[in-house]
Amino acid sequence: MSVQRKFKLPGAIQGHRLRVGMSQKKLALSIGVDQSVLCAVEKGRRQAPPDEFLVRFAQALELDESQKDELIWLAEHDRLIREVARGPCPVATNVVSAAFWAVHGLSPLARDGLVTLLTRKAESAADVRHLESLS
Repeated sequence: MSVQRKFKLPGAIQGHRLRVGMSQKKLALSIGVDQSVLCAVEKGRRQAPPDEFLVRFAQALELDESQKDELIWLAEHDRLIREVARGPCPVATNVVSAAFWAVHGLSPLARDGLVTLLTRKAESAADVRHLESLS
């Protein structure tokens, strides 16, 4: 499966645009980008755009705050997936994507707890490696 199929932002952008019945050309003009840029974003051929682009996009389509925040979160997901796919183990994109979605579904308190737990585990692992290097 291509990495582009794992991206979530392109479908969301196109879906919002189509729901309000706006053409790519009209939307591109209203947010100040070339239509070819918007087309490439909608097809997942371009890196997820910067958050400023997504804010302008949300304003042009009159999306509410939660919809705008969701677009920004999807962009973070897609940027991470693109980066992982460039690494030494591109198949890890499935695991990273699933983990990212799982964390997204947690409450803020549960997310904070998970981050604390993972940080402690990483520090413990580093301590063990350090002790092993001393022997």
